[in-house]
Amino acid sequence: MIFNPDFYPTPLGVVDYMISQIDVKGKVILEPSAGSGNIVEALFKHGAKQVLTYEIEPDLQKIVSTKSKLLGSDFLESKPEQLSHINAIIANPPFSTGGKHILKMWEVAPEGCEIISLCNSNTLEVDYTRERRELNALISNHGTSENLGDCFATAERKTGVSVTMVKLFKPVSTKEFDWEGFFMDEDEEVLTGPGIMQHNEVRSIVNRYTAAVDTFDEYLTTSERMNALLKPIGIKDNFSCSVSHGKTVTTKEEFSKELQKSSWDWIFKKMNIEKFITSGVLKDINKFVEEQQKYPFSMRNIYRMFEIIVGTRKQTMDRAIVEIFDKITKHYDDNRYQVEGWKTNSHYIVNKKFIFPYMCKKGWHGEIDTSYDSENKMDDINKVLCYLTGQDYSGMLSFYQRLKIKDCYLILDGKKVTDTQVNEITGQSSKYTYNNPFNFDSEQAANEFHQTYYSHKKAVIYNRPEWGQWADWDFFEFKCYKKGTIHFKFKDLDVWAQFNRRVSEIKGFPLPEKL
Repeated sequence: MIFNPDFYPTPLGVVDYMISQIDVKGKVILEPSAGSGNIVEALFKHGAKQVLTYEIEPDLQKIVSTKSKLLGSDFLESKPEQLSHINAIIANPPFSTGGKHILKMWEVAPEGCEIISLCNSNTLEVDYTRERRELNALISNHGTSENLGDCFATAERKTGVSVTMVKLFKPVSTKEFDWEGFFMDEDEEVLTGPGIMQHNEVRSIVNRYTAAVDTFDEYLTTSERMNALLKPIGIKDNFSCSVSHGKTVTTKEEFSKELQKSSWDWIFKKMNIEKFITSGVLKDINKFVEEQQKYPFSMRNIYRMFEIIVGTRKQTMDRAIVEIFDKITKHYDDNRYQVEGWKTNSHYIVNKKFIFPYMCKKGWHGEIDTSYDSENKMDDINKVLCYLTGQDYSGMLSFYQRLKIKDCYLILDGKKVTDTQVNEITGQSSKYTYNNPFNFDSEQAANEFHQTYYSHKKAVIYNRPEWGQWADWDFFEFKCYKKGTIHFKFKDLDVWAQFNRRVSEIKGFPLPEKL
């Protein structure tokens, strides 16, 4: 059955050859274009511990979800912090977009990850696009390629296309997360003293987590009890109960992991420490939950995690500063990575004005929408600049919120006005309040709210951004273009200079005398 023009199940001989390139035994492997699951089945035969998958075709999703842990439909929308625990990627992406998929694999792969992927040989040999030149540069710097010829000529679905196998290894450049100090069991009480979050709220989330995991076992107990009751009256087929997450049936172990991740997210918001949580920290948390199952989700371990995050704030921010600097300066005009670049960007300093590609896209109604991973890039920049300048990140709009404004948002003394705040002040009650920025349907409405309730505070109104028009957002002015690029300008030159000085201190290279 042909599900789409790009559906070419990988021949078993080719699958075995791909897997032979690395040791998959006991490893967590990602298959980002799983199809009907040929590679998935072979990985388990070779001893893989777990296989994570993406598949865009609904009918194929039903098949592959019974063989693996299905994470989603479109791999190109995945984020690095979801995959920070994988050991390798083995893939046969669509031939028509193989280059784009391999570049995405490199983007989301954690340090130390190996990548084995097939692609149309033409993708590498005829590099007339910047994307293809970027892929060739990536292979030259971090891997190899091997032409396998027309290895699909005798496949389940035949094609005479010449196929190349790409092998990549992402080097390790950052220090491993320190797991020292976590506890193997739960104490009765934890004395925390004056803290950011009330002790009983931590106890509550731990109790809810524990009760939910225990409830999972009740499904199994119920099915066993039903079978015991019905077997004596001649019903031989066993009953079974299952729990699903999204469209995928989940095990108790997977249920526990996903619940932990949601619980950590809730805790970070309640503790008001999102300003410490860069995308790098999210990767570490995901890896901790996935790999360190010996440590229970307990009160003592919650406070230990909090101690680590706050205690390593300087290292976390320095790491984010370097990552941001490298991402921006990578896109200068004459870069060696063959990525899209502009003369506006520099290779040794972040200029007052810089350009990022692949940051936005057209929404369903022509409005500006965020592209994958764009929020992480810009939110990390804002968190870093707040760290350097001493400003409060918690009152600011996220990049997603700034781009997705429907009408206008109101900022008072640097803090966003939320739906909860408006309802409390105006005496309106609604069950649909989530402490999100409140959308005022006009500047007049925002001004009236300001003058009526908070006239003593400084007000800033953020309107919906428009294509090709400069808009304001905390430390920057920005302008969105339909090709997906966004131009940014530092509003405060002292902040711009402070960022570059910190980069020079970390990297140890001199800056021009005048910034």
